[in-house]
Amino acid sequence: KSSGVKVTSRAGTLKVTVPLPKDYRVAIDERDLIRNSLKNASDNTEAVFGIGVDNSRIHYPLSKAPHMLVAGTTGSGKSVGLNYILASLMWHNTPDEVKFGIVDPKMTEFTDYENSPYLITNPITTVADGDGSIFLNYIVHLQEERYKMFEKAKKRKITAYNDWARKNGKPTLPYLVIIVDEFSDMKDVDKDIEKPIRRLGQKARAAGIILIIATQRPSVDVITGTIKANLPMKVAFSVDSVVNSRVILGEDGAEELKGQGDMYIKLNGANELIRAQGGFLKDEEITAITNYVKEHNEKPVYEDYKAVMARLEGEDEEGNEQFNAVSSLQQTRKDQQKEVSKTSSTSNRRKSVDEMTQSELSTLEKAKQKAKQRKAERQAKQQKTNVSESNNKEPKKVSLDIMDYLDQESQSESTESQKSQISSEDKNNKSNVSTEDILGL
Repeated sequence: KSSGVKVTSRAGTLKVTVPLPKDYRVAIDERDLIRNSLKNASDNTEAVFGIGVDNSRIHYPLSKAPHMLVAGTTGSGKSVGLNYILASLMWHNTPDEVKFGIVDPKMTEFTDYENSPYLITNPITTVADGDGSIFLNYIVHLQEERYKMFEKAKKRKITAYNDWARKNGKPTLPYLVIIVDEFSDMKDVDKDIEKPIRRLGQKARAAGIILIIATQRPSVDVITGTIKANLPMKVAFSVDSVVNSRVILGEDGAEELKGQGDMYIKLNGANELIRAQGGFLKDEEITAITNYVKEHNEKPVYEDYKAVMARLEGEDEEGNEQFNAVSSLQQTRKDQQKEVSKTSSTSNRRKSVDEMTQSELSTLEKAKQKAKQRKAERQAKQQKTNVSESNNKEPKKVSLDIMDYLDQESQSESTESQKSQISSEDKNNKSNVSTEDILGL
């Protein structure tokens, strides 16, 4: 008996796929595979995946994908397959034609690419501090800048823009291939990672930006419906359950794969799965390739993507006076909330920073009542004073004696000094007055 036999029928033909024994491996000539697959490549994003069950070479332009989801358990050949794709892209492109952005939470899979002229920046490995989402937001920024350039040139996509740029003596734009490895691990430590991925998946195709998301755990809580819809090309290595196979491929089969590069490929818009054995490059070969590239190109100077994003965020906030005012108010209320958080009454708890507690409302109401009462008392006192002054009003005495004039001046000076002394004492006393005393409570 043999398990894993797959029978498919299409257009009057019957196709029976019988898997080889588990320990049996087909030798692949890696050099011949890459050379013959790409010798007539007309697309800069043409990438090699492996060899099919009928001994055909499996290669495909990533620009038609245009984004790809890769899943597989540990040891299934997922990271090796990603390295193979990058090596095939470097084989027939210069650093001015294609560039890579790598987010590697494992910190070890892509270390050979550091300081490579093909990179946008060195591989991002510190994702716990939010570097992964900052970098992806930087790619979103590059995407928007490219669309502004397309608008000025009256072009719709990168190929048309590059043709226009060559005719008009302008610099062309390279394709950007962004690889996010171990997406499930990133999502656990960086909650903001999904938003830039969603934006890139929706708009990056025409801008020449290709997104490749890889994960060991293709469960529904990691690969949400939005992410899956924006990554139409699927590559499944060996997974541990039928459920995970259905999440990534939409059907069974990946749980039967043998590992070590055995894969199913589902192209964009295709219903049929392509069974393939992925190519394999040893660590020494990857090191040799990357070292050769570094030796034959100038050392790159990467743009500081963190500084770019910090400057953009600073400009947005400084230019918005309402944002600054609301931020200041929110911070003040947060500080007040910490001071009153010790109260145990449920009615006295603030539900949000924009609401007032019961005690605050009560204090405000008391202050309003006291203000009305003091206003009424002032008005009554003013009316009484006006009446008494009108009844006791006497003609002003005018003295022509010089001595009387000097006595009046000395009395006024002493009165002024007494008032200034009293005023200074009042200022000292006001510093010790509480908020409730000021409100008259």
